[in-house]
Amino acid sequence: MTLGRLQEALAALAFAAGLVLAGRAGASDLGLDDLFPRAHDGRVVFSVEAPKDAAVSLVGDFNHWDDKATPMRHVGGGLFEVSVDLDPGDHFYKFVVDGRRRLDASNPDEVSDPDGAVNSRVTVLDNGRVSERSHWQRHPRRHRDVGIPYSHANFEVNGTMSFSRVDGMTLWLSPSYRTTGDYTPEINASLGYGWESERVTIDADFAQPVAPNRTVFVGLHFVDGTAYDNQSEVGIGENTMAALLFKHDFNDYYDVHGVEPYVRIHLPMRSTLRVAYASEDYASLASQTQWSFFNVGRDRFRPNPYLFLLGDPYELGGEGRLDATRFELITDTRRARHAGTVGFYGRGFFEVGAGDFDYARWIADGRAYMRLGRPVHLALRVRGGARVAGDAIPSQKLFYVGGLGTVRGHAFRAQYGDRELLGNIEYTFLFNRMNHGAVVFYDAGTAWASDQAGWRDTNVLQAIGFGLKSSDDDFQVNMAKPIGQSKGGIETTVRLNRTF
Repeated sequence: MTLGRLQEALAALAFAAGLVLAGRAGASDLGLDDLFPRAHDGRVVFSVEAPKDAAVSLVGDFNHWDDKATPMRHVGGGLFEVSVDLDPGDHFYKFVVDGRRRLDASNPDEVSDPDGAVNSRVTVLDNGRVSERSHWQRHPRRHRDVGIPYSHANFEVNGTMSFSRVDGMTLWLSPSYRTTGDYTPEINASLGYGWESERVTIDADFAQPVAPNRTVFVGLHFVDGTAYDNQSEVGIGENTMAALLFKHDFNDYYDVHGVEPYVRIHLPMRSTLRVAYASEDYASLASQTQWSFFNVGRDRFRPNPYLFLLGDPYELGGEGRLDATRFELITDTRRARHAGTVGFYGRGFFEVGAGDFDYARWIADGRAYMRLGRPVHLALRVRGGARVAGDAIPSQKLFYVGGLGTVRGHAFRAQYGDRELLGNIEYTFLFNRMNHGAVVFYDAGTAWASDQAGWRDTNVLQAIGFGLKSSDDDFQVNMAKPIGQSKGGIETTVRLNRTF
């Protein structure tokens, strides 16, 4: 079967699956961040999801643990809410659903009482607001959305600056509109202007709900300007600091212009299926600046690589038109995004490329976060990917392993190819009232070209290490040493994001 026919068959299958799943989807479109206790008009609002015909109440130290004292009201879409007047300080609570008590799934701060019972804890500050940076930070920093916030009703605008070697200093404005109405659209956009490149970058997304409880969306994603594939999960804030201060820019940039209509279906168990068809034009970009505050052994940034085809790195074959059909299934049960998180994240992705390119590839990413004891946490990641068909895959669709975000202690992007295997283990012990702690880790991974070797013939990069980190993962110092076939000394890195 040719890639063109495979693409058509998969699109038809996705459409049929979408119709079936649309009928089954019944969960509301609320993430755990939306359910976390919040301050409103001097009171604290508690929210929980439950069957709309359930009897739901809030119980805690503020109502003498009386299951019937504080009933919660169904506000639509399986969401129950109640507001409570709480004094400043720590408060312990649970939800009661049809007579059974349950912890707050949105709140990872859980405390055991002398009798052994475990309760959720919320901290109210002196100004009446709910603490988001206590022993457990519920909302991690979004590195782009800091600096100039503005909000009114359901409309919000955030502004910030970034710095890269291809655009120089860039001013970003990120307007968004979001509400809980059944058929009210979501709008998210990022608008950036780079002073050195004199380029405008636009990334906009419009999603229209087409089913009750916001379970099915039809959307359109538009992008025009500078882009990069962030496999190493380097935050825009920490990359800006590294580039602006030390001439370390960890991203490889390219120009893209494209539109992507899609269908997004919200499924039970905090899962989302996204089916899309994209038409995108790619072109190479060159560095536009060599300026930074300090050189630190670097007189110039590393060159921004031109796009190329695998096996033909000098003919710039990575430029051209891509027509891609994409399928993505994500399950995310994590209670937070920091060291105290508990839960699972899984992503399955399949893409068929046509136009000037000819390939099919898959990516699978699974992450588990476990609390072995209140101060002890274990995080695991296994990621793999491969091209399974076609013979013209461009460099922006390849896998890269080595260094920051993948296998620490090795050269950044030391290996690349159309196949990848990656595994990470982190064991964290938080101390000093959970505000910071120590971590030990083991990383292993490899990337290779499938037409040249199998994974057994590749050099699997490995490293062990030790680090110190804050409990919300906005600062971490890692010391990693290569082991196995590769030898080297200890490499120290500073991160403003967690590794995974």
